[in-house]
Amino acid sequence: MAITRGIPIPSNGKLEDLISRLKEALGPGWRTSVLPDIKQLRRARNAAQHEGLEPDRDQVPLWAAAVESYVEQLIHAQFGVDIFRVRLADAIVDGALADLMRAAEASLELGEIRDAVDDASKAYRHATAAWKRLRPQQRLPGSIRSSILGRSDREDGVHTEIAAMTQALQAAAFTSDTAEAEWFVQALSERGDVLDHDDADRVIAFVFVWILGFEAAASTWVSDRQLRAALAARMVRDNRNTEASIDACTDISVSERSAEATFRIANVPSESDYPVWSIQLQSVLRETASGSWWVKNDGTVTVNRPREQLEDLEGDFVTLTDALALAEKRMLEEAVHERERRIVTATRKAELDAEVGALRDDWPDWVARISWSNARTSGSEERWIVTLTPEASRVRIDRADAPSAKKTVSVADLIRGHARIEQCYGIGSSSEIGIEPVMPAGSLISILQDLDHDVAASIKFEAERATQAENQRQATLNRINSLIGDQKVR
Repeated sequence: MAITRGIPIPSNGKLEDLISRLKEALGPGWRTSVLPDIKQLRRARNAAQHEGLEPDRDQVPLWAAAVESYVEQLIHAQFGVDIFRVRLADAIVDGALADLMRAAEASLELGEIRDAVDDASKAYRHATAAWKRLRPQQRLPGSIRSSILGRSDREDGVHTEIAAMTQALQAAAFTSDTAEAEWFVQALSERGDVLDHDDADRVIAFVFVWILGFEAAASTWVSDRQLRAALAARMVRDNRNTEASIDACTDISVSERSAEATFRIANVPSESDYPVWSIQLQSVLRETASGSWWVKNDGTVTVNRPREQLEDLEGDFVTLTDALALAEKRMLEEAVHERERRIVTATRKAELDAEVGALRDDWPDWVARISWSNARTSGSEERWIVTLTPEASRVRIDRADAPSAKKTVSVADLIRGHARIEQCYGIGSSSEIGIEPVMPAGSLISILQDLDHDVAASIKFEAERATQAENQRQATLNRINSLIGDQKVR
């Protein structure tokens, strides 16, 4: 604590002097009533260490309570937090991972073992996915199936062994204990509720340490050193109003057949704008200049010509200067057009969302959300997105007109088959449905209402069937236990 506050440690090593300095630094924010016990504990520790005197056993519980109170009050004075409310998740930087680990700890405190393990496992999967994204894509050994050797997996199990080894290596990425990593992988693979409280606590601890190691590595990880070098070489403009210009011709290389000049460009755009600028400049050069031009990632531009055109490289300075100016002009024009498009899109979205929102009371109960999107799909610039409730996304509807191979259809199939629907398709998940072209909100709601009877009836039927099945299951269980009880009485 003294080091955190920048308080020098007393040269005489006396605890009383250090506490005095802490009191002065922390001010009225630190008040403790257990200092006599702490000083007595220190004297007992010194006597045991230097003189071999055994401390009074009856005092140990009192000293433990005093240390707990002392640390709690000191932490609160310095950091303003209750140490007993601090959780492992508080040390995790990533908000989503921290929330999952917080949920895992909360579930464990409530004795909900399965939920605790599931939340920790989900956090681990998210963290390992992020770790994979940091590294260059490589073909893992697990990608090589034993069938390549002329034998099936069922016969030799080589692929299964490789997959297990890959999982264990991934788990061991941020731990020095490979046995613990293997235990963790095996624990996550367990089926059913066989893990106990200690197992869940151990799983959470492992995931916590793994995530901390991952975040520490990620904070200094360089996934593309070529890009880092290119970024360092660029001469980036100080403000957006400065235009790119030629700084120097850094090199002319001549071979037997060709000559190439390299120009370093000053005042290139920022890292976020550079890709668009380089594409724009490359396009301008291909349209207006002869020779082979390349806009490179390090802020240089090269032009390659046949060797007999070596002297023409002098004129390329003017060509590149004009191209830089034209590229800047096009960038500005495109930025204006983009702002206009965004305004139009935002206005259109606000109008349509308001229109469909005004009809909210008319939506069928199985529709969770209706929104407008201008994401491009199959050439279309806009669409309605209908989000179904979980029950509607799972339900199957009996239809006499269903294809012979399908006796039931999904809600998406039902919408797709409506006479007034031109295009209907799934979007990433079974709960989201895209509808094109965009029709008036009232017309869309009308179509959904046409289907409401069949969908609502099917959802109700499935719910009643699930309830009936559960009642039958519970009744059977009760009868069996009743028979067992009667047998015990006999």
